Amino acid sequence: MKRAVSQPAGYFVTSTGTGQGKTIVSLALVHAFRQLGLKTVGLKPLETGVVDGVGEDARALALASGDASLASTPGLYRSIHPLAPQAAAIMDREPAPRVADLVLAMRAPMAGADMAIVEGAGGVLVPLNKDEHIADLASELGLPCILVAQDVLGVLSHVLTAAECLRARGLTLDAVMLVQTEQPPRVSREASNVQLLSQQLRVPVLALPWLADPAGKMTPHLTATDWFVSLKSHNRM
Repeated sequence: MKRAVSQPAGYFVTSTGTGQGKTIVSLALVHAFRQLGLKTVGLKPLETGVVDGVGEDARALALASGDASLASTPGLYRSIHPLAPQAAAIMDREPAPRVADLVLAMRAPMAGADMAIVEGAGGVLVPLNKDEHIADLASELGLPCILVAQDVLGVLSHVLTAAECLRARGLTLDAVMLVQTEQPPRVSREASNVQLLSQQLRVPVLALPWLADPAGKMTPHLTATDWFVSLKSHNRM
């Protein structure tokens, strides 16, 4: 894997598909590392379905990082069409985003940071253009990946497929995050998705537990302690 000159440590957050919880996990990681006193930047290099030119996810990550200007970093890709970047570019009649241009645009906001949390778009193989995919962006940045998926029936195959794709491309899978959007089923620990995936992949697998807020919305939660204890238990740090 490559690592750009003067690039901080960090993670590339990808997933098994759209709407799996990448932004929730990315925000949790930004908060967790800032709890430890690390200067952390959260970036969303590609965002579609954007109506304000900035992007809801990008803005949330920027605010969590303590620097609202991160969301408007020049050179990052935005489109009003809620489509894969390649398709959105076709609809916009604009050039499709290129990995090299995105990496160049991220150099300035990442400079001087201790940690960078870069959130991808959609799943591992979402096309950016006719030749490049999200996985190529992760590879060029040289960051280990965190794979996110909702903790639902079918997640075992979805995660194992995406993990195999990442590893086949020479990318490092550092952890899997299972986002719980409802109360998990009552099964033994040995039969849980967390346990089965941990055995299959031999990486930390964390479930972001569901917490009901006053409005009844399920809000996944992660603390710095959760994250680092899990990684250390798997000898990843």
